[in-house]
Amino acid sequence: MTNGASLSNLSDSPDISNKCTELSTYFRHVACDLRSAQGSLSMLTKTCAGLSEQERTVLNDIATNIAYIAKDLLAKCESDQSIPRKGSLYALVSLAVSEVLIKKRSEYKQVKFACPELNIGSSFVFTKMDPKDLNFLISSIIDRSVKASDNKGEIDLLVNSNSDRVWLVVTDYGKKIPPEEVSNIDSAFDDGASSRIHKILQNNGKVFIESSDTRTRVTLEFPVVDCPDWMAEYITLHDGDTVVVLSDDASIHSEWDLCFKKENVSLEHFTSGKEAITFINSFSKKNSLFFLADFDLVNKELNGLQVLWQTLIQGQTIFMISSYSDQGILEFAHKVGVQILPKQLIAKIPYRIVKAEREVITPTKTDVVIIDDIKSFADTLASYVKNKYPVVQTYYNPYDFLKDLPRYSKDVKIIMDNGLGANITGLEISKQLNTAGYNNIYLLTGNAFAPGEVPDYITLVPKGDMDALDKAI
Repeated sequence: MTNGASLSNLSDSPDISNKCTELSTYFRHVACDLRSAQGSLSMLTKTCAGLSEQERTVLNDIATNIAYIAKDLLAKCESDQSIPRKGSLYALVSLAVSEVLIKKRSEYKQVKFACPELNIGSSFVFTKMDPKDLNFLISSIIDRSVKASDNKGEIDLLVNSNSDRVWLVVTDYGKKIPPEEVSNIDSAFDDGASSRIHKILQNNGKVFIESSDTRTRVTLEFPVVDCPDWMAEYITLHDGDTVVVLSDDASIHSEWDLCFKKENVSLEHFTSGKEAITFINSFSKKNSLFFLADFDLVNKELNGLQVLWQTLIQGQTIFMISSYSDQGILEFAHKVGVQILPKQLIAKIPYRIVKAEREVITPTKTDVVIIDDIKSFADTLASYVKNKYPVVQTYYNPYDFLKDLPRYSKDVKIIMDNGLGANITGLEISKQLNTAGYNNIYLLTGNAFAPGEVPDYITLVPKGDMDALDKAI
C-alpha cells in the first residue's frame, strides 16, 4: 500500500467493498435479532406476575442496554436502499428523547434517569428541526446535568406539550449555577457545545435555566408543527378487516398482536415477502386488507417496497422503519402515497375500529387513462384520444394513478410512458396491472426492448407514431 492510499480508495476495491457490504448486512441482522430479544424481554417484564420491583428494574435496565447496542449497530450500518439520504427537517421529540436516553443510560451507569412514560399525544409531537440537532441539544443538557451531579444521583426528564409548544425539562439535584450565570448559556455549557446550541436555537426554540440550592432545571421549548403527511398518526380499520404484518423481527409481530388482541380484526403474519404477495393477491376481498410492512427486510429476497409494487395496495399500507430521519425515504413515501411509522411507536399509535365493513369502491365510467410525466405531451395526447373516446383521465405521476386504481374497471384502456420520471417504469407497472386483471395496456416508448422482455398482454406504441397509436386503440 502506498502512503497516499485513502479510505475512499480502499472502498473502491471490489473485494473490500463486497466484504464491507457483507459485514454491514451481518451487523444489521445481529441488530434486528437483538431488538427482537429486547422486545420480548420488555413484554415479559410487563406481563410476568410475581416479579419484585427490583427484579423489574434489573430486567428493564438489561432491555435498555440491549436496545442501545442494537441501535448503535444500526447507526453504523448504512442501508442498501438506492434512495438518497439527507437530514430531515422534522424532529419527533419523543423519539429524540428516547434515543438519547438509551445512550446516556449506557454511558452514565451510576446515574439514575427518571423519565415518565409519555402519553399518546406527546408521543407524536413534531418540531421543525434536523433530528441530529435536537439529539445534540438533549445530549448536551444531560451531559451538563450529569457533570453538575458529579456523575451520580438522579436526573429527571419530562416531556410535555400543548397545541402550540413542546417542552423538554431536565432536572438535576447537583451543584447550583450562580445567579449571574443562569441566563448565560455560555457559562452553563462547554465551549464546544454552547456555540452550536446558540446556532440551533437561533430559529428553532428557546432555553430556560432555573437553579436553586436543591436543584437545577433546564427547559427546552420548541414550536409544535403539524404532523408531516408521511407520518402515520393513527390507524383506521374496519370491523372484520385482515391486517397483514410483514417483518423479520419477531417482536414486531408480537407488538401488533397485543395492539389488536381485543378487536374483531384478523392478523396474518409473514416473514417472507413472496408469501405475503401470494396471500394478498389471492385474497378475495382485497379492499378489507391493511398492510403493515417492514420497509427493509434483512437478508430477504424482497423488501416492503418491492412487495408493495406487486400488490398495489399503497392506500392501505404503512411502512415500519427503524429511523425516521432519512429524508429520502420520507419524500419517497410521500410521493408513493404511503405513510411511515417508526417501530419504536408501534405500541403508542392510536387506532379506531369502524363498526362496519369497508365500502366497496364502484369503478367509474372511464374509457382511457393516460400516464406521462411530461404534462404537455400527456395533455396533447388526451385531447387527441378524446376524438374517439369521450371519457379520458390524465395523470402526470404514476403514484397518483396507482392510488386511484380501484376507481377503474378492468376493461379500461391504459396508455402510459415507459420512462415516467420515477423509480418505477411503465413496464414494471404493466406487469402488476396484469396481475390485478387489467389487460388493455399500451406502452409508449422510444426504446428497443430485448426479445421476450415485453409480455404479450402489452401493446408497444413508438412514442410519436400516431399511425401506430391509431391502429392500437
